Amino acid sequence: MPHSGRPAPTSWSLESSDGRSICGAALDQKIDLCRARLESLGARRIAFLTDNRVDAAILFESARQSGLCLVPLPPYFTEDQVRHATHTTRCEVLITEWGGTSPRGNALDQPFKDVGYTVHRLPGPDCDAIPRDVTRITFTSGSTGTPKGIALREENLARAAAGLAEAVDARPEDRHLAVLPLALLLEEVVALHAARQVGATVIIPSLREVGFTASGGIDGGVLVRAIQLHCPTILVLTPALLAELVATTWDLRTDLPSLRFVAVGGAPVPVPLLDEAHRLGIPAYEGYGLSEAASCITLNTPRQNRPGTVGRVMSQVTVQIAPDGEICVEGNILAGIVDEKGFHRASLGIATGDLGTIDADGFVSVIGRKKNLIITSHGRNVSPEWVERSLENEPAIERAFVFGDNDASLTAVIEPAPGHDASSISAALEAAGKAL
Repeated sequence: MPHSGRPAPTSWSLESSDGRSICGAALDQKIDLCRARLESLGARRIAFLTDNRVDAAILFESARQSGLCLVPLPPYFTEDQVRHATHTTRCEVLITEWGGTSPRGNALDQPFKDVGYTVHRLPGPDCDAIPRDVTRITFTSGSTGTPKGIALREENLARAAAGLAEAVDARPEDRHLAVLPLALLLEEVVALHAARQVGATVIIPSLREVGFTASGGIDGGVLVRAIQLHCPTILVLTPALLAELVATTWDLRTDLPSLRFVAVGGAPVPVPLLDEAHRLGIPAYEGYGLSEAASCITLNTPRQNRPGTVGRVMSQVTVQIAPDGEICVEGNILAGIVDEKGFHRASLGIATGDLGTIDADGFVSVIGRKKNLIITSHGRNVSPEWVERSLENEPAIERAFVFGDNDASLTAVIEPAPGHDASSISAALEAAGKAL
């Protein structure tokens, strides 16, 4: 059911790539119009496939205020992936940009033609098994390769955003540049929830305008110029994006003085990369999260930073280490999982499948995946990610892949970092071996 009344207005501002911003009464008016259009569709669950743009943020907010269930789909999803997601979630409507990928459905020109969106009526039946308090279904890669739908409530997103805003000391004067797709949960939580809660400004260029290429790569020069143009204080990046940003900043002999906090997550971040970022004045801090916990779980910050860990636990969740070393999370967790068989309600806690430790100061380290455990012929249990990260923390080693199940010792395939020869690799192996 639509929410009753209007939320209290904030100074939240949305800014497009050309510097035009919308806030206050003008933003409220656009949200009201979009709410009416969404509610006129008569659909409970609406899938949304779009590039980053201000109109996309307005649609996210309108769906939130209407209490609808939104299923955001990344713009790089293939037609088969879109079809899988919309069928699995029993979406009745798919909204795309003109020319966007879509499963077969009855395309209607209205009611979003003026902002360049097409509405597709989908043939799938409604499904009452998905609880009505589920307002977001986000897709994450399953361990078997089949994407699974993570069903979240509005309170999950709000709590994650509040915990993140508290951890980074978010302020009304902050400017967040959306670099990742808004359909990715972490970017949504930061850009569309945490920023709204504190009344910050969100700059939303297209993905092309921040450097994403048609092949899925990133043009570091475009990313650096976007940061210099828009002067954000906050970014969210993956390790690969941070590496490109660091390399380009170094190559151009430039700096990025507006930045005060860069959150990096989605994969392990090599300590040398974080060190190099800080030497260049890029305030990058590693965190850890799960879609099942509405993204954010732990984070390093300027006040509490320990490189090599994923930071301290944020306020909206609790983390414990099980006797077998598995990281377990309670608190702000999902409503359930949606798959081809329907909706599966979640338990009170999440067994993450990640192995980790918590030190005496509360910093969490992730050392590997439980299912990836290597057992040597001597009976030693080893997480390959733990060894791989130790190797990749050496400046001479770009990437490492470790294996050796049932062998007496471990073997690593190593890609040297540019400019390093066999002797420096040998020295790096010796240093990593001592640390291990």
